[in-house]
Amino acid sequence: MRGHAEDGRITLLTIGLLGAILMIGYAVIAASAIHLERKHLQDLSETLAVRASSAVDERSYLEAQLRAAPTAPEAFPVNDEATMHAALDAHLARLEGRLPDDLQVVEVARRGSRVSVQLSATARPPLLPDWLWPVRITVRSFAEIHAGSSH
Repeated sequence: MRGHAEDGRITLLTIGLLGAILMIGYAVIAASAIHLERKHLQDLSETLAVRASSAVDERSYLEAQLRAAPTAPEAFPVNDEATMHAALDAHLARLEGRLPDDLQVVEVARRGSRVSVQLSATARPPLLPDWLWPVRITVRSFAEIHAGSSH
């Protein structure tokens, strides 16, 4: 007689445990999706930093090469702000359909021989409305500018 009274409690406990397991599973999936979006944004940031550091304004480079001694490669201008931004814009234009909708290039800066690029975008976990749980991701990458040496 007592066993029949507890049948409903076991069913309720089973439903509760199943719900908890599904919520934990979704949390793992959502965290993984946001982590993968962050990795993608970091890869893009690194690529843009390398593009910016290797951007060369050919005209100013050739003019400086004519003025400088062949033993002073550091005297050659490798890039300037306008050339770096043009290189980034060209690369981002090639990736137009594969970029996050709200991608922002927060900063592109050159400090000495180092170029830094900072990007920001919003990641959204799967299976949720966009407004429910957005996560803002910001990444920064650096690249060094190395002038080539003449032999």
